[in-house]
Amino acid sequence: MSGSNGAKENSHNKARTSPYPGSKVERSQVPNEKVGWLVEWQDYNPVEYTAVSVLAGPQWADPQISESNFSPKFNEKDGHVERKSQNGLYEIENGRPRNPAGRTGLVGR
Repeated sequence: MSGSNGAKENSHNKARTSPYPGSKVERSQVPNEKVGWLVEWQDYNPVEYTAVSVLAGPQWADPQISESNFSPKFNEKDGHVERKSQNGLYEIENGRPRNPAGRTGLVGR
């Protein structure tokens, strides 16, 4: 498994497809060798995108991470919401969990 330790050839392809499904949003391109979080990439600049359906605030969606009254507890049970990954602990960056499988060229929901 590649995960955050580094990337295998053609790893994490589905999560790196453009445009983002159901939108016209193009991801930043992430070469196979840069998928893994342990690979240094100072110029990584993912596109910010959250689907309109999520921004509408349906019951199943969390509020925006920037909302002052919302501070989720990742890597543990948070009220009735399980915020643990089956792929190990989330690394938190700017208040958001990083995808444990690596870079996707997109941040948001």
